[in-house]
Amino acid sequence: MRIKKEVIWIILIIFSYSNLALAIKNSSNYDDIMSEIESEYSDENTKKVSDPLEPVNRVMFKINDKLYFYFFKPVAKTYTEIVPLNFRQGISRAFTNIKYPIRAVNYILEFKFVNFFKATCRLIINTALGFGGLLDPASGIKSLKKPPKADTGLTLGKWGLGHGVYVVLPVFGPSSLRDGVGTIGDYFLNPITYVEPAYASYGIKGGEKLNYLSLHLGEYEDLKSAAMDPYIAVRNAYIQHRDSLLSNN
Repeated sequence: MRIKKEVIWIILIIFSYSNLALAIKNSSNYDDIMSEIESEYSDENTKKVSDPLEPVNRVMFKINDKLYFYFFKPVAKTYTEIVPLNFRQGISRAFTNIKYPIRAVNYILEFKFVNFFKATCRLIINTALGFGGLLDPASGIKSLKKPPKADTGLTLGKWGLGHGVYVVLPVFGPSSLRDGVGTIGDYFLNPITYVEPAYASYGIKGGEKLNYLSLHLGEYEDLKSAAMDPYIAVRNAYIQHRDSLLSNN
């Protein structure tokens, strides 16, 4: 039991770094952040989200930073040396396919029925013809272009709920009060949650996050090296990323 608990904690922390990589990579102003990082100190950026817990958040940020460089980055690099890029990309597509219920339910809650139809067609085609989603033949059909991302946090934003308080957790990484609540909804909509025994479910999710991290190594390092204050840069990247997804949905 002790070993299982330790494995679960490792998986959860890997999850935090995959979220961090996602926030940095998909920030709508990623190039601007890298070339004009001084803008992170402008009132427009720093006041975009409430951060009353900044002292605590900075401590959590430093803990995550050390764990990334001393443990999780080496693990991810070893993984990239073992698993070829094309196969890792296929694994990423397969997990996207599996998590269809998260997108489907939130498209319905947002009354995005066209996106729901497209997502459903993509699921059927990619599952049947793409070896369970490892391949993406549906993207070859112009009318089935991948619809915008959907999750419970974005749905809450679509309903008018703001970010709330910004938080950095030692396990889940950068988030906000709204997205934290949304994560709970996504947890119950994710089919992998219901895999038994429980440690197998955590293992699969951890494998997904490790695979994602392996595809985005170097992005956090680039942002950190260019930033005068990496904490603020990551906070802005996360909020910009979520705002971009909301505006494009």
